[in-house]
Amino acid sequence: MKILLRSRLQDFTSTYTWPTSYSLNNINRFGIVSMSITTEPILTNTTEGISDVALNITSGFSYWSVFPDPNIFKFPRLASYPLPECPVEWGSYVKDTLYPLTIEWYSPFLCACAYFVIFLWLNKIVKKRQIAVFKKGNPDAHDIPKRLPPAPIAFSKTPAFKYLVLLHNVFLCVFSLWSFLGVTMNIHHTRTERIPSIVSSQLNEASSAASSGWDNFVYSICDLNNGILLDHDGFKGLNFYAYWFYMSKYYEMIDTVIILMKGRQAMFLQIFHHAGAVLCMWTGARFASPPCWIFVVFNSCVHTVMYFYYTLCCLHFPVPVKFKKSLTSFQIIQFIIGACVISSHQFMNYFDLDSGEYKNCVPDIEKHLSIICNVWFCIFLTYLFRQFFVQSYQKKLKKLQKKID
Repeated sequence: MKILLRSRLQDFTSTYTWPTSYSLNNINRFGIVSMSITTEPILTNTTEGISDVALNITSGFSYWSVFPDPNIFKFPRLASYPLPECPVEWGSYVKDTLYPLTIEWYSPFLCACAYFVIFLWLNKIVKKRQIAVFKKGNPDAHDIPKRLPPAPIAFSKTPAFKYLVLLHNVFLCVFSLWSFLGVTMNIHHTRTERIPSIVSSQLNEASSAASSGWDNFVYSICDLNNGILLDHDGFKGLNFYAYWFYMSKYYEMIDTVIILMKGRQAMFLQIFHHAGAVLCMWTGARFASPPCWIFVVFNSCVHTVMYFYYTLCCLHFPVPVKFKKSLTSFQIIQFIIGACVISSHQFMNYFDLDSGEYKNCVPDIEKHLSIICNVWFCIFLTYLFRQFFVQSYQKKLKKLQKKID
């Protein structure tokens, strides 16, 4: 950061601590910021012995605040909030018609609600088919068991269906890996090359070298103009990957269709998961929310492994039960860590070199919606996945031990 002051020519080095009540460059945050400030005399056009002295802040490009930005407590503008720039260049029809249609609030809300209601209804139909299959195979049975045999439709037994399921899993595995690598490589490039280059171009080399890797990381994910959000230096921005990752959540609903066609009921966990993922990913893509990178990186990493596992199952590779168990644990860890990291963004502050002011990483309620939705979503999913883990592995293990005893 470079601040030009009018003072008498002198050299000094000192450390300042700004308490709660201090305001510099519109810093109105609750918290304490400590910075080392070194001044170097820069002789310019002097008048009456007065020269411009550049203050070069050698640390403190980012800091943590105790409270988030007060703007997050306002009522959100779902309809009037400006749309982010269309990240795809497929002609005016896509840019002016299809993109606004998919990114406006009514699309994810209507689709998620319709998906939730329709597939709960289809579950009942599949259950009736399962009961019919059970009674046909057990005509003397009086009680209906909790675990019913599958009642697949005819098409699900054909080779064509199996190939389609295989392609579906391979596609989502490759897409998830592509998303993960795209965003992580963008973050790495922006943090290690782009941000240091921007800082050094606006500050002296000493100040640039003093900015820590953490400062560069915060700047990379929080700054909407110079960070990872937009396309830079041949790298696609987060808005590009976030939009396609958001659209992929609609496509992933096919997972539920496949389960129903195989004659099994979809668990409430899966239906809730797919419906909620659409809404959560939409908040990040629609409002260009910086914490959105967490959802894309964490979820794409897990989905790469998960759909690779599904692909192996389609190819009838013997996959150990421990791998499936570890995958469920991996998902639970993802939700817990993801919720914590996403929440931390509202307390991050960075120095914006363009405006010369400190800014919060989540400056308004619209961007904060991504935090609200994802944190609550992760809390519910953690509970549901834990229940699934207990029922699928721990209870089965206890039953097996009883049989052995």
